[in-house]
Amino acid sequence: MKLTALLVDIGDVIAFYDGESFPRYIVSNGGSLEKDREYFRKHKGSYDAGTLSDVAFWKGYVEYTGVRCTPADVKRKIRESFRIDQRVLDVLAKLRATGVKVIIASNIDENTLVGLRERIDFARLFDAAYFSCELRVVKRDPEFFRRIIVEQRLAPATTLFIDDLEKNLASARSLGIQTHHYTGYESFEKRVDDILTRP
Repeated sequence: MKLTALLVDIGDVIAFYDGESFPRYIVSNGGSLEKDREYFRKHKGSYDAGTLSDVAFWKGYVEYTGVRCTPADVKRKIRESFRIDQRVLDVLAKLRATGVKVIIASNIDENTLVGLRERIDFARLFDAAYFSCELRVVKRDPEFFRRIIVEQRLAPATTLFIDDLEKNLASARSLGIQTHHYTGYESFEKRVDDILTRP
């Protein structure tokens, strides 16, 4: 059956967090990396889902970690800590040119989204974009995908979702969506090439 739509994650598929520069910045400004990890583990899910505000999240982060920076400084630094894999964007553009709908489906917080919108023209490169902080629901809840299916009038059986986390893939599969576990660019490129050459 011919593919009609592709849903794609951003984090660790299109954009990659630099796990060295931001931690180095936190430590050099008196912050605790152990408390950084604890704070993100406890609160990042709520932040991604839009149930914890941007102001509250970063104010709490600065207070909890002890970093000697303003929330605005920390937010700016983490926005700068992402790199974009242009190869992935190029492959997605090639697929979209064949008539397949290409749609962003991402768990993402407000601050990171601000930074990526400065570097990626989502309106030009994709048919639609869905972000957890705006939907107020994350991908492990099938409701995230149900909304996309309804709004975009997608057929799950001819829709493919690409993500690096199995829990998100399982959520999509529960609605009948095909999935591909992203483990690196090469296998992703091969999967798309297979789609492009399929009769």
